[in-house]
Amino acid sequence: MWKTWHDWVPDGTDQRSVLDEIARHMKSAWEFRADPGNVRFKAGHQLAHKGWKFRAGVESRDGTLALPGIKGLRALIIAGRHEWFEEASRLAPGEAVTAIDAPSQPARNLIGNLCGIATPLARFRVQGAEIWMSPEPDCWRVVDVIVDDPSAIGLSQATSAAGSGCLGSAAAALVVIALGLVGAVAGLQMLG
Repeated sequence: MWKTWHDWVPDGTDQRSVLDEIARHMKSAWEFRADPGNVRFKAGHQLAHKGWKFRAGVESRDGTLALPGIKGLRALIIAGRHEWFEEASRLAPGEAVTAIDAPSQPARNLIGNLCGIATPLARFRVQGAEIWMSPEPDCWRVVDVIVDDPSAIGLSQATSAAGSGCLGSAAAALVVIALGLVGAVAGLQMLG
């Protein structure tokens, strides 16, 4: 079947089909990695994310670094790690595991909270990472990508950038709230 760059059309709902479709869109986005503002990069990024469970993540094996799915996926795309998903597709079906089998407590917590601690999952051990998937009502979805070397995909740098952006947003929100309170107090003083 002919597939366009702007459609999410896995061949089926099984692990291999979903991994192939994620890899296809990651590779499409990777080709435009020099210009993340490009519509093809954005489309590939967003369409690859359709194969991820809501609140899924990318983290280091020791659990010390983690990114939410959309930011983690971006780091994986820019690092060219669509190859991990292609490799996982060739290995499908994955090894049957549960969240208890995750390599760190943070990973067990994330996967257990997303899927349930005893839910049957699939794990794919690829060169440099583990890709974890859960069966969802519509298809299999990625719930976690556990990376052996976070610096190899820029996870450390992405975490720093994400953290500073969050702090900047939080500080801006606090300023808005403070200004609102000052205005409210001034208004009450005028009435009183």
